[in-house]
Amino acid sequence: MNKQVFQAPNIQEAMASVKEALGPEAMILSTRKVPKSPRDPYGKDMIEVEASLGQDSGTQGKSSDVSGSGTELKDELMNIKDMISIAGLGYGMHNIICEKSHSVKLLASLLRAGVSEKKAYSIIHKASHLMEADLEAGLEADSFKKYVMKECIRWVETVDFFRRDNNSTVPHVAAFVGPTGVGKTTTIAKLAAKLSLKDKKRVGLVSVDNYRIGAFEQLKAYASIMGLYCVQA
Repeated sequence: MNKQVFQAPNIQEAMASVKEALGPEAMILSTRKVPKSPRDPYGKDMIEVEASLGQDSGTQGKSSDVSGSGTELKDELMNIKDMISIAGLGYGMHNIICEKSHSVKLLASLLRAGVSEKKAYSIIHKASHLMEADLEAGLEADSFKKYVMKECIRWVETVDFFRRDNNSTVPHVAAFVGPTGVGKTTTIAKLAAKLSLKDKKRVGLVSVDNYRIGAFEQLKAYASIMGLYCVQA
């Protein structure tokens, strides 16, 4: 694997360097903050990104073949386990296993995610019909997983809270509230990255969590990597 390391004052410049050197298909392997040297009073913290063009097929040997066959066996066992667990359910699950065996894994994933049996069956059933309709019409069909994802999206109503239809200078303020461990900080980091890197918006992060140990430091670390401003209220 041809790895290269890039350093820049912020994540935006680092990603630009990666894209310029390796192209848009580059794979990001790791990202870390490099503190300034104590011997350089004028130095600055840097963002280091390790990227690659992908795995070199010439370096693959018997070990990868063995691991690949082990992975296939594991996947097959998981598929059998899913079929057994689904076979006893209602809502036509048995018919799906017999007629659409390719959907078993996705059906099991929906059920494990907490989707009801009735809703999961409906999603798989409609996704299958959409895929079959495209094939009958002579269209190039996507993977079945994409049809399932499209059908899942249809069931979820979303609103782009950050979209602007005017030239208002009033900033958007979004507060994230919820119990510990549900993914608030991770979601905030993902949204901040999209809004700042992709949408080119000015983004700032404010932590109001004065109870959980390390809450502000975690959010500040994300902000530092993205080159964003972060304060504690």
